[in-house]
Amino acid sequence: MRRRYAVVAVTAGAVLLAGCSSSVSGSDLEAELTTGLEEQTGEAPASVSCPDSLDAEVGATAECTFVDALDTEYRITVRASAVDGQDVDFDWEVAEIVRYGAADLEQDLAGITGVEAGDVSCDGALSNTAGEAVRCAVATADEEFAAVATVEEDGEVYWSLDE
Repeated sequence: MRRRYAVVAVTAGAVLLAGCSSSVSGSDLEAELTTGLEEQTGEAPASVSCPDSLDAEVGATAECTFVDALDTEYRITVRASAVDGQDVDFDWEVAEIVRYGAADLEQDLAGITGVEAGDVSCDGALSNTAGEAVRCAVATADEEFAAVATVEEDGEVYWSLDE
């Protein structure tokens, strides 16, 4: 299955309020990541969540997630790369897929089978855990069949016909 977001490191920054904080708040991280993801892909993510703040010390990390337009969820690792007074620079990278959205699976199967995405329906999202699977149905005017998407040990999604 294709992955639309390359694992890349991107530098961003935030300014701390004088005397108020020794960390970048989760909401500031979310805003910076939203902007960076939109610049990278050309579309804003459906959501970004950073439950924890990023400590203002070089090497500190925070974990965030974002969901794209096809409801696929990705984990982002944020790392403080430089601190200069009230300025904190940080790098972030899209580390992995957490969950494949049903719409993403439907689009992928449609591309493989040559049918319209609207002719594919998946039972739900697929956790990116080896052995997890989800069933999808294809129904066109000419044919009906089912396929199963399974996450393999290598982390890739493989499709098989469901007999």
